[in-house]
Amino acid sequence: HRNLYCRKPGQNFWDGVLDEIITNGPQNGLYRPAKDYGTGTPILRIDSFYDGVIFNLPNLKRVKVDKKTVETYSLTVGDIVINRVNSRKFLGKRALVTELLEETIFESNMMRFSVDTKRVNPGFIIALLQHNYIKRQILTKARDAVNQSSINQQDVKSLEVRLPPVEKQNRYVEIAKKSEELLNSINRWDQLSINLSNSLTQRAFRGEL
Repeated sequence: HRNLYCRKPGQNFWDGVLDEIITNGPQNGLYRPAKDYGTGTPILRIDSFYDGVIFNLPNLKRVKVDKKTVETYSLTVGDIVINRVNSRKFLGKRALVTELLEETIFESNMMRFSVDTKRVNPGFIIALLQHNYIKRQILTKARDAVNQSSINQQDVKSLEVRLPPVEKQNRYVEIAKKSEELLNSINRWDQLSINLSNSLTQRAFRGEL
């Protein structure tokens, strides 16, 4: 690998293509007909992640597959998944695998890849993939069909990225995490306030105050 930073004198960032920091993949996910769904191994689908986050892991749909298939398509903590087939609005939707409750595979309308964690923070890549300049690249590369668009592995590998030093990436991810925790806390307090207000209003109408 060439030096990740300072390609020009005084330049404190690196710019290149995503393929230069990918260590595994991209790999397309598994297709199975509807009749194979119901029991078996959990499978990640595009309706199971939003805004970079996978949710509701205990309730993922399950599909019947053999051990070899599980080994081929099994997700690992630290993997990044990116939607490859969808409407143009949602094409390129992505998420970071931060935890798994059991062996889990991923569906065919997404790709997965992993990055060199010594050089880049996967959480920063997730944020970067949401940036408008990445979204514009994805839409430029997209192939349109009836009601949906698609990108392929080469499209993902050729995405142009710009990265600050890994220390700044780590700092960004840390601040973003704390901001999200604060926002969630505020939302919880807002909901508690609404519930309390509604309760007081109902009691007032019943003459209980």
